[in-house]
Amino acid sequence: MEGIAKLRLNADNSLLAVAHMDGNLYVFSIEDDCKKLTKWKPAPQRAAPYQVQWGHDSRLVRVLTRDYEVCYFSLDTEKKSVNTCTKNT
Repeated sequence: MEGIAKLRLNADNSLLAVAHMDGNLYVFSIEDDCKKLTKWKPAPQRAAPYQVQWGHDSRLVRVLTRDYEVCYFSLDTEKKSVNTCTKNT
């Protein structure tokens, strides 16, 4: 069974990022006074993520993997999806 490596809330506590040892980054919207979580489309990784960091505006997520790779993801709030991007995007 795979475990969770890191849970990280964004600055306004409206989004939760989960680095999971199954090789995915999961993002959840937090709604209704923390009573409802809406799961976004996961972002698969080549290696399991173990650390998650939010950008200052919560539109970018940086993930560090077990293979020492640094990956960047942009968030599409309309589609509730996480998309691979470069650092400068």
